[in-house]
Amino acid sequence: MTEEPLIVRYRWTADEFIAAHRYQFRRACRPVFRAIIHAIAVLFIVGGVAAYWRTGLSFVAALFPLLGIYWFLLRPVERRWALRRRFAKRPDKNIEIEWQIWPDRLVTSHKLGCSEVCWDGIMEVVQTSQGYLVYSSPGLFHWLSRHGFQSDDAYERLRELAKDRGIRTRHVA
Repeated sequence: MTEEPLIVRYRWTADEFIAAHRYQFRRACRPVFRAIIHAIAVLFIVGGVAAYWRTGLSFVAALFPLLGIYWFLLRPVERRWALRRRFAKRPDKNIEIEWQIWPDRLVTSHKLGCSEVCWDGIMEVVQTSQGYLVYSSPGLFHWLSRHGFQSDDAYERLRELAKDRGIRTRHVA
């Protein structure tokens, strides 16, 4: 008797696209580097304020705090806006996607086409709190949304299937 596939079914929305890219960034830019970037932004703010107190209003005193503020307040908003704009141009926007995960292969289908890949074609599976990033090459990933899984057990089963096949797995917060 053949094992039933693990089914993942969800709508590919702009919010899913943004979540996938946020976790892709977290995977690519390790926590220590993100902490360094945040520390630099804080130093820009502190340095700009210190320059203002020391020399009065100058180019540095105005620019440095603005760069720090941009990083913490405006960049997240700008990034979401840019991703939503990019998503709006995609032919696969807002379509229903279905994945069937078998012990030997992954199959995806939607109204624009279908694809099948053996587990040997997968190099890494990254688990997040909102879904999985499944990498077939270093820069190419597929998003499997957590809310598309039938249960939490099914969600955990994907990681176990990947581990059983010898695929590198990890978790990104």
